[in-house]
Amino acid sequence: MERLQPLIITIFGATGDLTHRKLLPALYMLYSQQLIPDNIRVYAIGRRDWSEGEYCDQAMQQLAGFLKDRPQPIDIEQFLAHVHYRKLPFDADAAAYQAFGRQLDADEKTLGQRAVRLFFLATAPEYFDVIARKLTQAHIMTKGDLHGRILIEKPFGESLETARQLNRALTGLLSDEQIYRIDHYLGKEMIRNILAVRFANGVFESLWDKEHIDNIQITLDEQIGVGTRGGYYEQSGVLRDMLQNHLLQMLSLVMMEPPATLGAQDVRQAKKDVVKALRLYTQQSARSDVVLGQYGPGNGMKGYREEDRVQEDSQTPTYVALRAQVDTPRWQGMPVYLRTGKRMPRSRAQVVVEFARPKDVPPYAAFAGVPPSLLVIEVQPADGLRVAFNAKKPGSALATQRAQLDYCHSCQYGGNVPEAYETLLLDAYLGNGTLFADWEEIEASWAFVESIQPAADYAQYPNYAAGSEGPEAATQLLARDGRRWHDVEPPVTA
Repeated sequence: MERLQPLIITIFGATGDLTHRKLLPALYMLYSQQLIPDNIRVYAIGRRDWSEGEYCDQAMQQLAGFLKDRPQPIDIEQFLAHVHYRKLPFDADAAAYQAFGRQLDADEKTLGQRAVRLFFLATAPEYFDVIARKLTQAHIMTKGDLHGRILIEKPFGESLETARQLNRALTGLLSDEQIYRIDHYLGKEMIRNILAVRFANGVFESLWDKEHIDNIQITLDEQIGVGTRGGYYEQSGVLRDMLQNHLLQMLSLVMMEPPATLGAQDVRQAKKDVVKALRLYTQQSARSDVVLGQYGPGNGMKGYREEDRVQEDSQTPTYVALRAQVDTPRWQGMPVYLRTGKRMPRSRAQVVVEFARPKDVPPYAAFAGVPPSLLVIEVQPADGLRVAFNAKKPGSALATQRAQLDYCHSCQYGGNVPEAYETLLLDAYLGNGTLFADWEEIEASWAFVESIQPAADYAQYPNYAAGSEGPEAATQLLARDGRRWHDVEPPVTA
């Protein structure tokens, strides 16, 4: 087996929820499968006055819980022997960062060669440029040296202008190739599978245009409310929390042109071309083509304005549905409908492609009113594909019935498919930037989201009950076009 390049990963914000729920379990799975070096160093950076033993004891409890349904080929203790807690305020003085840098240099000397240094910033966004500046000032990272890579979680800025400010700050310190902007949805198996479904199957890609597709619908619903994140959500709302990143990332993969190669540069170029081609809303189109909502009390659940740390007269939207246009030759004139919301009846993420009725086939009376053919890409909770089509009923009459072909992705592997952060952390270690967001794509997505603002100026909240399907206006949005939302339930799996 080829020897893996040494890896030192430093997690800033290592006492937080993201680290315990996602990052440490992902690193354990990569380590146990020998996808990362067996002499890995993991530095957990926090501001709490904990000993290394106290941190690992807590991590042990958390990991045991989160990994209970996953294979555990090695003892968790064996992995945690590589985890080291360090108390280091994010805005600490130069001496503290320089001391940490000497520790990393000593590690590399022990390892016998230079290591890939990953720095995961699981912190509040206001610390992103602070930590990056401290790391470069202490010469822990150097601009242009690709051994050092920084990983940043969404949100990337709070607006178009703050995103630009953050990008200027980071690219002044590091090269763009060293900055990995994470949207964890891009690490999900069925999101990645979109590339294979489209480009490895002529049956789909040959029909992948406005001539053969009537519309595309992308849904990302959450059954939960804001929970304990009311303070954060008041500042972000659904547009910044979900639309600007997850939904537009899904849209870009579904609607991009075939890239020249499947390499990082070509895929990212194809994705950002889609987002840059999104038609911005005018004041008039924002009011007609965008529906914003906020959940009120219903079905035994409290409304958004009753949630902890939420203003009693809050105007923050928790739901959005919209009609968008991608102005490229392949898609111009074909609508794509996006929707996402909290306190929905179910949690799901799916893409529904509604194929157009064939123009060169006569309108046979026997087939009048049959539903359209659909391709459904299930992202979560199920992960797989479904093709829904019409077939003849048994008997002498030429009557039709609904039929479907199902593919369950995780079922093929006994449920043992990589979690999103396993994929993203491994790609970052290997230097594969394919599934990380490009700055120009982020910039274009912020411009699109900010063009929606006129719709917020006229919204009246609350306008849907918790546990309902969302605002009635979202149904009318499609009804005006002679269409409807396809509420496709995921298949029941054993």
